Amino acid sequence: MNENNFVSVKEYFEKGTFVVPYYQRGFKWSLLKIDGEHTHLEQLLSDLIKAFIDNPDTEYHLQGITVKNKSNKIELVDGQQRTTSLFLILLYAYSAYKEKEKIFEKDEFFKKYLKLDYAIRREVNIWIYSKKNSKKWKLGENIQDIAAFNEAWSQINKKLKDKKEAFFKYILNNVKLICIALNTEPTKVFSMMNKDKATMKKIELVKSHLLSEASRQAFTDLDTKENDANEWQINHLRSHFAREWDSWLKWWNDKENQKLFNNSIPEIDDEPEISRLLNLYCPIKKNKELKIQNLFAKYCELIDDKDQENGNSTIEAVETFEGLRLLQNIIEEWYDDPLIYNYIGMLCRSSIEKKFEVIKILIEKYKSDKNNFKNKLKEVANWSLVGEVKLEDLTSVFKNPNAIIKERADECLQNLSEKYAYFNSSTNVNKQLLRMNIEIDNNLKRKFDFSVYDNKSLEHIHAKSKEEELTFENKDEFEIGELKKNGIFSVHCIGNLVLLDKNDNSAFGPKCFNKKKQKYFEIKDNKNRKSLKLLHTLSKFSKNKWTEVEIKFNYYETLINFCGIYGLESEELKKEYNKLKKEEE
Repeated sequence: MNENNFVSVKEYFEKGTFVVPYYQRGFKWSLLKIDGEHTHLEQLLSDLIKAFIDNPDTEYHLQGITVKNKSNKIELVDGQQRTTSLFLILLYAYSAYKEKEKIFEKDEFFKKYLKLDYAIRREVNIWIYSKKNSKKWKLGENIQDIAAFNEAWSQINKKLKDKKEAFFKYILNNVKLICIALNTEPTKVFSMMNKDKATMKKIELVKSHLLSEASRQAFTDLDTKENDANEWQINHLRSHFAREWDSWLKWWNDKENQKLFNNSIPEIDDEPEISRLLNLYCPIKKNKELKIQNLFAKYCELIDDKDQENGNSTIEAVETFEGLRLLQNIIEEWYDDPLIYNYIGMLCRSSIEKKFEVIKILIEKYKSDKNNFKNKLKEVANWSLVGEVKLEDLTSVFKNPNAIIKERADECLQNLSEKYAYFNSSTNVNKQLLRMNIEIDNNLKRKFDFSVYDNKSLEHIHAKSKEEELTFENKDEFEIGELKKNGIFSVHCIGNLVLLDKNDNSAFGPKCFNKKKQKYFEIKDNKNRKSLKLLHTLSKFSKNKWTEVEIKFNYYETLINFCGIYGLESEELKKEYNKLKKEEE
């Protein structure tokens, strides 16, 4: 080992500006715990304090750090966590003691060597600037790395707030580390150094190679010597790509966003949620045999040296990045549009097979005819709720929805009309009540909360049990009053059913309507009552009363609504409905 590789912390930072590159993960040492109690940063601080107390004149050695010199900057390949931790300790010392102590001799010297550049995360650089210049700027904890930096500052302050000049000078001069400079491509070395670490994810290597290649492919006229102007442009573009990738990563990590597709887009085993985006992109890409494992083979296990020498790239990084961007934009547009959000949510909770393939087809339809997509999607979503549907029918539904829907809708109508639909056709009842709740949200341009439906339960508006006092003449458990005389009605018909959240359903029990209504609208529980988000259900419990007459009206209204949506004949149902209205008048 060359003796010049051994440097003090002071000599190390004097080398120049250290850059945390695009392929590195964020700072985590203030968050990751070693023994379940202390973080890596707390352990480092404790070790430094102990070494200083034991013998302030001896050297203390840290693990080695690997860097790549690029122009006037130093790219951190391995040792980013240690470098950032040491930097934050010195930054704290400067911030806390610059008016009281002469730790850094003079400010110009401080500016010369105490530099760390998070080039791809602008907010971190703002955080560093605010601490260095004693500015009272507050950055949100939800911004990547900011929470870790704030926590690090707190841990350093707790450990070092009573330390004097001698301790910080000990760190500067007596703490030594090995600094090794590379003469090869740093992403390759980073990949090889991290390939056996359990915490290393393939997606992170996909990102590193993609950003590196995309930024360079954007400048095909580069000189082989990579002059400073072009290198600056490459780094600038790389930073832009990295920030964009980070925004996608944040979007996919949000559990609320995941509710849209209901896991219909599969993730890749043991990889971050953003792997769903890559999984969606690769099969869609045309004119190339490109599958997700090929993408990994290229970007995770390193591009074949021979291919690089010959200029033979199976994957164009810029094209890949643009394809991912287009997909992400489409998915976010779907998420932000309440109607598309609701129809996609319906599709992903239907019995349609191969939902992943369905989503890919929808993406192609959206790209080719965005203006008419929403109306077509509505028809497809409605179609998916009537019986078992097949993927091969999807194209026909887009072309002529009524022709293929009618046959399935006729059968579904018969099931919904059954006297004991609660027992014999609960799947169809659930789906159509879902649709009716969503229709109200659509009219309000509101996103439906599918977490309610995912935890759904069918509830009888009027109790099915005779344990509670009933308002009807006949207290038969299955058929009540006049319902018994007309063979199509019972407390189990669709006219007496609504959706509820399971937790609310269990609280209702076999209560009569008035007691259920009181329970439904209990003010003290409103914040936790998901069933209140089901507006069709809410409209039923808003009634002043619920007798056999309301059951009959609701029965006909539900079936007439179904016929209107699916283009079925409903004259007989309307006649019976109007006849009932006249009788009640």
